[in-house]
Amino acid sequence: LLALVIRFNDGLGHGEVWEVYRTLILPVTFIRLPIFYLFGLYSWSFRYASRNEALRVFAAVSTSTFILIAFIAFFFFHEFRTTIGRSVLLMDYLLCLFLVMVFRFAFRDILKIVQSFQANFKRADLKRALIIGADDLGELLARELLKRPELGYVPIGFLEKNQEKTGIRIHGVKVCGTISQLSHWI
Repeated sequence: LLALVIRFNDGLGHGEVWEVYRTLILPVTFIRLPIFYLFGLYSWSFRYASRNEALRVFAAVSTSTFILIAFIAFFFFHEFRTTIGRSVLLMDYLLCLFLVMVFRFAFRDILKIVQSFQANFKRADLKRALIIGADDLGELLARELLKRPELGYVPIGFLEKNQEKTGIRIHGVKVCGTISQLSHWI
């Protein structure tokens, strides 16, 4: 419906948009929901949403849109050519992809921001930790310390042997310098 309203704004009367929507709501629902289920989009944890989750969302939305286009072209050919058009289907695809991604990842990001704020600014009882190594293991350690304040530590920075990484931030924690500067930081 949103794609139809955006596309036709005032070009179609509200009655015509509603008729097209009413005709297509069942096919859209009965195509998208099972495809999303087959791709595992209903069994997820927003806390662990990742790049693989984004790829699954992309694949599910793309597959369901392809099947929807084939269904509409086959069963509603006249409406497709006269009313719906390719632009509505493209907008529907992009809106669906965008909204599903935002819904999936917004919760995770909001949770991370709240937890980071609590861990870094609200808890005076946490010990400050300087992480040696800004590689994959260091990133994992920083992420866990930020995510789990019950461990009792908050990362304040990284020291890295590679000078080129100095100044970058990993999960909001700055690479402060090189390992050779350790004595300066203790």
